[in-house]
Amino acid sequence: MAKKESILVRAAKGRKTERTPVWFMRQAGRYLPQYRALRRGRSIAAIYKSPSLSSAITTLPVKLLGVDAAIVFADIMTPLEAMGVSFTLGHGGPVVNNPIKDKAGLDALRQIDPYRDTGYVMETIRRSKKSIGDAAAIVGFAGAPFTLASYMIEGSLTRDLVRLKGFMHSEQELWPGLMATLVRSISSYARAQVESGAEAIQIFDSWAGVLGPEDYDEYALPYLKRLFAELRKTGAATIYFSTGTSGMLEMLKEVGADTISVDWRIGIADAWARLGRVSVQGNLDPTLMLCDFQVIRKRALGILDGAAGRPGHIFNLGHGMLPNTPIGNAARLVKMVHETTET
Repeated sequence: MAKKESILVRAAKGRKTERTPVWFMRQAGRYLPQYRALRRGRSIAAIYKSPSLSSAITTLPVKLLGVDAAIVFADIMTPLEAMGVSFTLGHGGPVVNNPIKDKAGLDALRQIDPYRDTGYVMETIRRSKKSIGDAAAIVGFAGAPFTLASYMIEGSLTRDLVRLKGFMHSEQELWPGLMATLVRSISSYARAQVESGAEAIQIFDSWAGVLGPEDYDEYALPYLKRLFAELRKTGAATIYFSTGTSGMLEMLKEVGADTISVDWRIGIADAWARLGRVSVQGNLDPTLMLCDFQVIRKRALGILDGAAGRPGHIFNLGHGMLPNTPIGNAARLVKMVHETTET
């Protein structure tokens, strides 16, 4: 008998569901006292390299909030360590100690074996699935080629990304080689997550918004197409996340993902009209989660009205949950979305 697909997977693939599924990016984070207790005295890397700790954090939001997905607790930089990229993780984001400057830097990169090099992520997925069963989907994830390349070249990200853009435009032979290397590693890493039990894969392209349409089309989109073509072979639902890209929605739908995640800078009805026949994830402004719940409720209902009950909507924030978010607001929002959309 074929396994029944979760409500999140069905929505991501554009199928009719009994209600709108909901989850939040960074839903297992600093706003949870249980997370802060586990985090105390430990680095982020120490936690995600411990399947017992990581799976406990991964599954917390399902048990506390009733969300429809548990995203694996890890970092988009995780597979880069196995590729030979040295970095540290801090509150200001990753800092790469050996940024790529030339062909020697590119040639030094290794192709990962995801089970050997990142087996702790796969074990976290297995443990998380065993813990929550069918209560929610397990969402695996990886960084997009362009976003990972941004860290690898820039070292530590700045607003202007001068080094990255200079490399991108001047190194016409090295850029395609770097991106092809990343596509191979990311697809291998994501495939292993699916084989370990992840039912959906979200690709984070957090820095795509720094690109204009011409640069996105030339330097990012071709490699995204290759990546999502590989991910489709796994059978998992696929989600593409970016921010600050509402001016390029027509191009985003070309990546080949089942679902496009949109931020709060555009109304969901307008975004969907431009995206066409894909599922849409989003798109509440995460800062509103710190407001009185009546403010949250009003905006959330506006998003649901914009989605108009069409198959393929996944309710989420336009970006990650902020550290000071009241847990009660998150739990009430999940309950409200479920009750409002239940058929």
